Amino acid sequence: MIVQIVLVIVTVVQVNSQELCPSVCQCYSDNAACTDLFSDVTNMTQHWFQSGLRRLRVTASKKLELEENLFLRWNITSLIFLGLSQNNIRNIGKQGFYSLSYLQTLKLSGNNITTLHSQTFYYNTRLARLSLSKNNIPGIHTSTFQNNTKLLHLDLPANKLTSIHPETFSYNRELEWLDLERNNITDIQSSAVRNISALQHFDVAHNNINCVQSDTFQHNVELQLLDLQSNRITDIDPSTFRHHPKLIALYISNNAIRCIKQDTFIHNRKLERINLANNSISDIHMLTFRNNAKLVLLDNSEKQY
Repeated sequence: MIVQIVLVIVTVVQVNSQELCPSVCQCYSDNAACTDLFSDVTNMTQHWFQSGLRRLRVTASKKLELEENLFLRWNITSLIFLGLSQNNIRNIGKQGFYSLSYLQTLKLSGNNITTLHSQTFYYNTRLARLSLSKNNIPGIHTSTFQNNTKLLHLDLPANKLTSIHPETFSYNRELEWLDLERNNITDIQSSAVRNISALQHFDVAHNNINCVQSDTFQHNVELQLLDLQSNRITDIDPSTFRHHPKLIALYISNNAIRCIKQDTFIHNRKLERINLANNSISDIHMLTFRNNAKLVLLDNSEKQY
């Protein structure tokens, strides 16, 4: 008799757990991976997910519109991770993520997003990692990240950005990783990254930057990796890197630099890797790297045709 009761209980638990996972998903504990989850909201049934769902990844949607109240209607407001990459998302409602106050990681790469509203991430105050790579974003409103003060990692490569407003990252003082690779940025003002004192990794490779001012990175004293390769830079002021004692890797290949002055890297004692390849450098003074005892990679080669 006792054995039969136990079997009945187990059966009920299994049935309930299946009911808490939509047929297009694979669920395990507080994780779910789904295919085209939000395609038919008219036939959506409440409480398909357990209330404690923490991680959700959705793929293969033909066209996903992030409407307001979407996650609230599905009763999934406890998410800390949300993966929505490659879902052909074009528009995000003004309050598309407003019910996800616990969200820490949001992946939106590989979509067709063209606009970010100034309040898109306003309610996601715990957001630490945000990926917006491979979209069609031409610009960012100065208030877009103002409430994301805990943001540590921001990916924006392969978009259509032409400039960075000086106030865009004013509130992101804890940001450690900023990737702006493969955009159309022509200039980086020192005020644009002035407030990001914690910045360690900054990538602006493959843009159209033609000038780097001597004070551009002076407030980014924690900088460890700086990627400026494949731009149109013609000159590097010798004081440009004087505030970066922690700099480990510097990539400035594929530019139009003609000369590297003698004291350019004198303050970078931790520098291990530097790539100067494919520039127009004709001569480097023999004392240029006298303070770079940890340097293990120096590439000053030219293209071979």
